[in-house]
Amino acid sequence: MPGLRGVLDVVYNPLRTGICLAAERLGLPCATGLPMLVGQALRSSELFQGRPIDEGLARAVEGEVMRASANVCLIGMPGAGKTTAGRALARLLERPFVDLDDALRIELGMSAAELISLRGEEAFREEETKVARSYGRRSGLVIACGGGIVTREQNYGLLHQNASIVLLERPLDQLSSAGRPLSGARGVEALARERDPLYRQWADLSIRCTGSAAGDARLVARLLGLLPPTAP
Repeated sequence: MPGLRGVLDVVYNPLRTGICLAAERLGLPCATGLPMLVGQALRSSELFQGRPIDEGLARAVEGEVMRASANVCLIGMPGAGKTTAGRALARLLERPFVDLDDALRIELGMSAAELISLRGEEAFREEETKVARSYGRRSGLVIACGGGIVTREQNYGLLHQNASIVLLERPLDQLSSAGRPLSGARGVEALARERDPLYRQWADLSIRCTGSAAGDARLVARLLGLLPPTAP
């Protein structure tokens, strides 16, 4: 749309609506209805108490709502340590943890490798998208994604609508291909060439894994502003 300089959507759930995600892709500023929701609560409280409330409190509440409700989605190559780091991050933040591959296995009664072997990769990707849609609309989760989640563009909106997306990077020679049929069939280097640009396009931030899941989890939490100010 010629002349469009920004987008305002009064919807506050999900944190990023479809129109805001489209604005992000165009590099346009976008605001949702969360500030309006908090502002309404602020004004109601002022009327109830009969005294003004510092505007800074509204911004603090808005930030706290964002931190508490936004999911953290971990992406990266197969074997990068997303599940291990995700569990550590969930423990640190006292949040539920979801591994999308495990969720798919429970839903279908078979592993990703078994599904790919029986029905092919495209069928697996379709089921993966269904699982991403289910968990992407929820709040306050730590989600470990399969390495190929980025190969379907629609998955980005399903996950990013309520999440910060974090890329975990690890040297290719340190990745394990055990139990990962696509890594074994295509080769890690080929998969990396295909997926690395997509990982970087999706990621809100990226970290290089240290070899310590607890250390990686703490780094992610600190960079996302999810740790209390007094935390080491």
